Amino acid sequence: MSVMGDSNKLKRLIATIEAVCEAKGRTRVNGAVASERTFRMQIEVMKQFARTLHDKGYIVESCENLGERHANAVFDSWVHEKELSNKTLQNQKSRVKQFMHWLGKPNLADYVSRIDERYVDKLPQGFRVKTVAEESKSWRGAEVDIAELFSKARELDSRYAAMLMLERAFGLRKKEVLLIKLWKADKGDKLELVGEITKNGRYREVAIREGEYGQMQRQILDYAKGKCRRWESMAWPDVTLAQAEQRYYWLNRQLGLTKKDLGMTGHGLRAGHAEDIMLLRGVLPSTLGGTKDMASERGRTAARYDASRTLGHNREIITSAYIGTESNKPKPNASLGHRFGEAIVGFGEGEVLLWVSEKPEPVEGRPGESVLPREKAQLAYVTAQVVLDGREVDRLSVKQLVRKHRGIFADVEDRMQTIGLTLLAGE
Repeated sequence: MSVMGDSNKLKRLIATIEAVCEAKGRTRVNGAVASERTFRMQIEVMKQFARTLHDKGYIVESCENLGERHANAVFDSWVHEKELSNKTLQNQKSRVKQFMHWLGKPNLADYVSRIDERYVDKLPQGFRVKTVAEESKSWRGAEVDIAELFSKARELDSRYAAMLMLERAFGLRKKEVLLIKLWKADKGDKLELVGEITKNGRYREVAIREGEYGQMQRQILDYAKGKCRRWESMAWPDVTLAQAEQRYYWLNRQLGLTKKDLGMTGHGLRAGHAEDIMLLRGVLPSTLGGTKDMASERGRTAARYDASRTLGHNREIITSAYIGTESNKPKPNASLGHRFGEAIVGFGEGEVLLWVSEKPEPVEGRPGESVLPREKAQLAYVTAQVVLDGREVDRLSVKQLVRKHRGIFADVEDRMQTIGLTLLAGE
């Protein structure tokens, strides 16, 4: 299973790796048969290991000769040069460790299990992956203009731009957006995902919502359908899935859609969709500064379940990776969105600041004015922050604010109207 361009010595190393995987990798630790996908991923990681090793000048021809210095060279490259994500590093470490056990080198396997200690200066937490989002991973947290992002993507590749739009509007994974056959999946009031394109082959429906948000979803769906023929998937028709994934990642880098450049990745569009679902249900997720007290338990539970189901997760807790966990205390790093209007004073101690989750857009021909158009108004969540001497002393929804201070209604309504909201719409 060699690749054109590999040297003969590298081919021999890969052949010994494949032989070990073939002999040991078909059966799980518990005796069950490993899936073909798991088996192939194991081989692929070890091929990456072999190629990286040779690239670094270690011309090993048999995996029997692997040792600690070889593991160090490979992981040094993955951490410092390729700067792989913690999630990827964790996966690579797990598979390399497993391979060393198959190879009959338990001491080397133990060494690999601790190899992240080698990078404590760069990665103080090791390769561990945070399973709960503390900050927004979407365009909101990164303060990215989503419309401008899509416009620039269209200039690069209109089919690629359609993929990004689908990820935002329907919360699709990268593999799903590449393999989905839109003409078949479009059921009018929902997008249907079936078969192997989804994670674990789990059937899923993504609803087309009511109101302006649903109109946005429909417009994106129709635009994307215009980029492919009726029988085609969204992936470019002249490439394999692996090649399509590489082109997708390459275009992301050209667009700057990386943590390093824009502060978010393509997956952040899926995270943003999870936030959308919460906001459409009138619940501010903790990644955007929401707390338990700002919505009823019933409302929070229903919103989180809706977001979980839409993303294709059976367990609601997994959705915490996108929208955080519920807490009585505000997340210290969470942005409340965009400040608007003058501070309100005269209601207890301190002053009241108003924030909106969506960024208002300038009104053409009316300098200094901005509004929340289209689906942004439907998504808008207004948060009231009570500040005393520059320090937050309370945080509540605008609905809670006007209930707590009856006389503040007119001041709040006046400020909300400046961005095109009514108090009822912003509750």
